[in-house]
Parts: sequence; structure tokens; C-alpha cells
Amino acid sequence: MFSWFLAKKYIFQQKRHSILTICSIMTALALMTALFTLFSTLLSCMHDVTYDNAPYHYKITNLTKDKAESLLELSEFDCNLVIEKDYTCSVELLLKNYTEYDYASDLDNYWKNYEIDPEKQIETNRLLIMLDVKDLQARAEFAQVFAIFYVFVIFLALLLRLVIDTAFEISSKERERQFGILQSLGATPEQIVKIITCEGLYLSCIGVPLGALTGIGLGFLSFQAILSSGIAKAYLHEGQETLLHYHIDILLLIIAVITGLAWVLFSAYGTGMRVIKMTPIQAISGRSKQIQKVRKFSLFGLLFGWKGRLASRNNHRQPKRFLITVLSLTLSMVLFASVSVITDKSKIAVDRIFKELYGEFYYDIALETKSGVSVEKYLNAMKQIEASPYFANFCYGVHIVGFNEKNVIFVSYINENQYQQTFEKKPPVSYQELKDSGKYLYASSIPLEGDSLILESIFKNGEKKEISLEYAIIEKTGIPPAEAQYISKDYLKNYIWLYAPIELYLDSAKNLYDIQNYSGDFTVLLNDTKDHDKALEFLYSLDIANPEYTTDIYQMHYQADTMLSAVRIALNCLNIMFILIAVINMINIISTGIINRKSEIASLQSLGLTTGQLYGITCIECSQYALTSGILAISLTEGLLLLTAEFLKTFEVYEDDGSVLNPMNNIINYSEPIPNLLLAMAFAFVIAFLASLIPLKSMQKTPLTERMHSVD
Repeated sequence: MFSWFLAKKYIFQQKRHSILTICSIMTALALMTALFTLFSTLLSCMHDVTYDNAPYHYKITNLTKDKAESLLELSEFDCNLVIEKDYTCSVELLLKNYTEYDYASDLDNYWKNYEIDPEKQIETNRLLIMLDVKDLQARAEFAQVFAIFYVFVIFLALLLRLVIDTAFEISSKERERQFGILQSLGATPEQIVKIITCEGLYLSCIGVPLGALTGIGLGFLSFQAILSSGIAKAYLHEGQETLLHYHIDILLLIIAVITGLAWVLFSAYGTGMRVIKMTPIQAISGRSKQIQKVRKFSLFGLLFGWKGRLASRNNHRQPKRFLITVLSLTLSMVLFASVSVITDKSKIAVDRIFKELYGEFYYDIALETKSGVSVEKYLNAMKQIEASPYFANFCYGVHIVGFNEKNVIFVSYINENQYQQTFEKKPPVSYQELKDSGKYLYASSIPLEGDSLILESIFKNGEKKEISLEYAIIEKTGIPPAEAQYISKDYLKNYIWLYAPIELYLDSAKNLYDIQNYSGDFTVLLNDTKDHDKALEFLYSLDIANPEYTTDIYQMHYQADTMLSAVRIALNCLNIMFILIAVINMINIISTGIINRKSEIASLQSLGLTTGQLYGITCIECSQYALTSGILAISLTEGLLLLTAEFLKTFEVYEDDGSVLNPMNNIINYSEPIPNLLLAMAFAFVIAFLASLIPLKSMQKTPLTERMHSVD
């Protein structure tokens, strides 16, 4: 009772410090609770989406109706009969309770008892089994996932403990003389530790519940912010957005609270153990046995004279607390300055990668036709696309491949958009000129010889056929840019391209070929990206496109941009918490440090220190936090950008001669985050100076003699 009484009395006597300690506990618990609730929300959303995509743990396929109906009575499962499109029957099975069927041999034997082939008839939804924790393997998998998450939480808790440690460290520093007097009167070391621990429990009764509620609210706001990036639309099917909801798991919430409370008690206990290492005389006198060397010179002393030396000595009295505050400030500055820069540069890198893979984005969707589609059916589908309101333009053509003794020859009858894209909007002759000529445009590095080109290996009715093509008298051009980027330079010397308008094929050239089965491709550019899903549905309805060979560049690019946006939002939410941690640390340390020196400050004022000089010393002292943190933040940010540049190099594309096409490291501008860091340094200085003004103004109201003889 003695320990509880003293702890309670001190809390009410030192309301300012108690409030700051409660704020520290709240901040730590809020961040931890937010992480746990977001983790439970992620698991819940994954479960609901996975179940919506495949609502079963096991699915037995290729069953007759009688066999399927007989399996509906399996006692271990909730069963559902499904009639497939090919009119075969399937049975979807959901495990009712935890089962020990976790090894392949056990399950194989189980299915074979019902005359089911596990390799051909069983589809396993392993992710849903893991999320539902339905067997031994699922328990092990879920434990691994939770262990990885909890290791991250423990690592973060170590950082959060610095915040709580600082609060209790300052508390104990203020009461060292009290603890020394108590020990001299007979209090045991165990009682001193218990007093500080009881103080932690008292403050936790307020800080932990408020922190948990704040964390739940913070997690909800973060979840809504991430959803606002459009990540659900980018990665989920239409209608699945309703499956995403904020979820609070009571068990995980309890684990978060217990973990946070444990770190509060560890901090209080650790502080108590440090206090009892001092003898009562040392605690009462405030002197240590060790003689510390006083630093006569410092950078701030050189810059600001005796004021700078005095300010430096004040901060060096509390090196641990100074380091903790500087580290938290540095981390928040780095996040503030680098998040937007790195995500912006990552977007540029993604754009470059897409450009190198797919060209200059003349299209949003590329599709291949089904095998065996006739040319007439293919061209009729192109007319329907042209009449559709979904597309700004589209590219298509009929492409024939031929050979002669030395060369590979491509004959392409293409529409105007395809023609423009092939030559990157810089064709040697206009499409209209080519159309009016009624002949072919020759494109190759091979010299043009004669008046015709013979394609020897064109097959008609299973036999070789020679086709003689007269090409246009229009000047020949070099290798088309669109073709050069996909073919090695060693092979380009054997390639010839002949281009002609699609109208030439329809008018006369189609009679040259006997195309029984045709496989081609075409690309489309969306008129309005909002109609993407409808446009894709329309293309599939034409019954010539093969959905398995669809290159949806718009969707891939949209998903990449959305993921970067979601990452930026998540990092910004995390940064807000680190900023709060840094600000609380700095306010607590600076204000308490001034109060602890009130007797010393009063002595200096009695010797002639003016109020202006006092504020000048305080200003220099505050600038030490901002400048030290800023210099460290600049170094870390530049190092982070350097690592980002090295990482981006792994996505570079190399030419045949070893040169780099579009180097990635040149998108990093090392001076770009500097303005943000300078802004953060100014903000840190302002907060630090404001935190010192309140105790300084309050101190001036007390007479010098009273402050000089004050006893804590």
C-alpha cells in the first residue's frame, strides 16, 4: 500500500509530467493497436475475397449426378452440388471442424476410399484452409504468418519503448533526491522499483484504453485512406469491393494491449533498476562517483560563443535522451522527405519499364485471335470495333510470312493507325500516298533489287507456292522502329518488311493467298478508361479474341500506379505516428530539462544573465536538436536514394552491344528531397522552441531566491 500511495500522490502532484507520460503511452499503444487491427482487417478481407472466388476448401470435379449426390452426405464437410457448363457435376466441400488430415498420403487415401482420383478430380483451396485454420498444415502456416508479423511488431515496440523509457527516465530524474531520502529512511530497493512500477500501472489505466481506442480509429482512417487509392477496383473483380470492410479481432486486440502494457511495465521496471544502482548519498546530492571531463570546445561554441557552449553542455548532460529524441526526429524527417520522392521515382521507373516492354502506349489492350478464325470473320470483327463507341482508335492488319533462300519476308496489310504506330508517327510516306499508289512499301536494310520480290514458302493446299509482289516505286525505308526494338540486330540483316494498306488486300491482294486458318492480333486504345471493363467485355463478345492471350496494358499500369499510391498512403500514415512520437519526445525532454535546471538558471540570472540571453541560450539549445537531426536525415535520405538508384538498375534493359537503354539511375535527383528536409528542420526547431517557452515563462513568475533554494 505504501508504494501505491506514493505513486498516486506523485501523479497528482506532477500533473504536467503525468499528462505527457500518458500521451507517450497513448501514442505507443495507438500505433500498436492500429497495426493489429489492420492485420486482422487484411486477414478478414483476404478470407472474404478468397471465399467469393472459390467458396470451398476442396472441390471434387468430373462427377456423375448419382456419384455427386452420394458425396453430399460426407459427415466431415458442408457440401454443395454444382452443375458445370459442360453439364458435369462437381461437389464443393467446406470442412466443418479442425481435422488432422494434413499429409498428402492421408488425404489421398481418404479420397480413394470414395473412388476419387486426387490428381485429376480434386481442387484444393489452400489459402482458404489456412485462413480458416482447418488442419495441422493450416495451423503451421497461420503461425508462420503471425510470427513474421509479430516480429515486426516487436521491432517496432523497441522503438516505442524509447518513447515510454524517456517519460519514465525523466520522471525518475526529477525524483532522484526523493528516492535517495526514502532509501536513507529505510526504503528497500524493491520498494523503490515497486513505486515506479505502480506509477506505470496507474498511468496505464488511462493511457492503455485511450491508446487502444485511438489506435482503432487510426486504423480505420488508414484503411479508408488506402481504399481511396482505388486498390480494390484495380485488383478485385466487379462487385467485390463490398467484401472489404474494417474488422476488429478481439483476440488480436487483446494481444496488442497486453504487448503494449508489457512494454510500459518493462520501461518502468528498467527505470527503477537504474535508480537503485545509485547510493542514497549520490541520489540526494545529485553527484556521481565518476569524474566526467567537461568539453571546453564545441561546434556551437565556435559559432555562438559562450551561449553556444552553455547550450551544448546542457544537452550533453542527458546524452541518452538527446540521442533518442534526435533518432526519432531523424526517422520522421527521412520518411517525410523520401516517401513522395521515392514513390514518384518508382512511378517514373514503372512507366519506363512499360514503355520498353510495350512501346509508346499507342494502345491499352492487345488481343490475339483464336486459332482457325477466317480472315473474313477477323475483318468483320474489326468493322464492329470501328463502329463501337469504346475506342479512340485501333490497330489491326493481315500479316503473311514468307521466305526465300536468304531472307524472312513479312507482308503486312494494315490500317492507318497500325501504319503510324509501326513508324512511330514518322512514316517515310503518308498512308494516303501509299494507298493511292496501290503497291508496297519496302522496309529493310537489304538493298532493293529488281522490280519484284518472290515469296517462295507460301503454302496453298499443302503445296509450296511462289508469289511475286511488285513493290511501290516510292523510296525504300530502313527498318521500322516498332520492329527493330523486338528483334536482335544480328537477325535484322535477314528481315524484309512489305507494307500495304488494308484496302489493297480487300481489293485485290487477297486473291494471291489461300488462307484457310488465320491467327492474328489487334490492339485498341480506350476512348474513356472508365469504360475499360465494358470495352473488354465487348471485345470478348466478338468471339474471335482469345481471352487467355490478352495483354491488358491499361489494367497492369493501373494496378502498378494504384499499388504505389496505396504504399504512399500507408507510409504517410506511419510517418504521422513517428512525427507524434518525435514531437512528444522533444516536448517532454526540453520542458523537463528546463524545469530540472531552474536552480541553475536562477543562479545565472542572479549573476547578470538577462532574459534575452536566457532565451538566446534556449534557442541555440533547440537548434541543436533540429540541426543534428537534419544533418543525419540528409545523410540517411541521400543513402536511401543511392540504394534506390542501385535497385532500379536491376530493371534496366541492355542493347546487344552492352549499352544501357534508358538508364534508370538518371531519374534520381539527389537534391530533390533537400527542400522538404529543410522544412522539417524548421518545423522541429519551432516545436522545440515553443516547448521551452511555456516552462520559461512559468519559471519567471517565481522569485530568484525561491528557485535557487528549491528542493525537488
